[in-house]
Amino acid sequence: MHRPERAALACYSGRLLGVARCSAFALLGAAYAGVASAARWSVEPAVQAQATWTDNVAFEERGDKKDDVLVELTPAVRLLGVGRRLRIAGTVGVTAVGYANGARDTRVLPTADLSANLEAIERFFFVEAGVVARRGAEDVFGPRPDGAADLNTVTTTQYRLVPSLQGRLGGNVDYQLRSANSWTTVSGARSETDGAYLGEHSLRLERQPTPLGVRLELARSDTRFESQTPPSATVDSGRLILVYAFSPGLALGLRGGYEKTNLVLRDNEQTIYGADVRWRPTERTVLEALGERRFFGTGWRLRFDHRMPRLAWSLAAGRD
Repeated sequence: MHRPERAALACYSGRLLGVARCSAFALLGAAYAGVASAARWSVEPAVQAQATWTDNVAFEERGDKKDDVLVELTPAVRLLGVGRRLRIAGTVGVTAVGYANGARDTRVLPTADLSANLEAIERFFFVEAGVVARRGAEDVFGPRPDGAADLNTVTTTQYRLVPSLQGRLGGNVDYQLRSANSWTTVSGARSETDGAYLGEHSLRLERQPTPLGVRLELARSDTRFESQTPPSATVDSGRLILVYAFSPGLALGLRGGYEKTNLVLRDNEQTIYGADVRWRPTERTVLEALGERRFFGTGWRLRFDHRMPRLAWSLAAGRD
């Protein structure tokens, strides 16, 4: 079970994912060979079967109605692996839908919700990866039958890959370089979101306030579609934030920067300015708020966290 050849299996299946995603899963597989030996693994297989009879397999309102027996078989595996530097958790399965009288073609629909977190280089290089595949309606106003029927059904699959570097420079400057990437495919229907890509890339350098601190943030958001409707969109931004700690529990910041956007075939350049506050009255309570002048108006975020001995809760809101 702990063999580096499993990277090749990930790469083979990656023909459907693209070269970048294939390389990422191969990287995880190779690293898996080195860190998984100390992991605790749990594998729970399951199989669900269901048969449904209908006198109108195509949901025809009138005319030629056909009856059939729909047979649905869903094998699935739930995985949980926890090691010193690797964690894998989630469920993977497929649903096969067949028609006894051949009224419709047999379909195999994947289902998955799997994530992995790897500390590839201790306290320096981290990789997150995941895949989510869900069934949904092609037409939200069309019939949505219960049971095994695959009428008006599409499968949306999203692949996620997030490599990041983080550490400390000179003993007092923290850094993080992060690239969050996701790809979306839609099977079973033509969709404008099929083949969509979303990338959020950022660099952060921060010196903690003692009592004066500074933070530099550079970011790029990139959205692309195989179809040109809707068009691609990018947002590039840079910010410099000065933070002053009036006490261990209260810090105020002033921020300024610049951003360039290309959204809906319109370019825009805008100066960013605003302020933020972080208040921590107790070890269990944190309030964070910020407001910025952006190209679309005022952007803001508010977050309140509170922990009690047996209950923790969080409230968050924002405009971005």
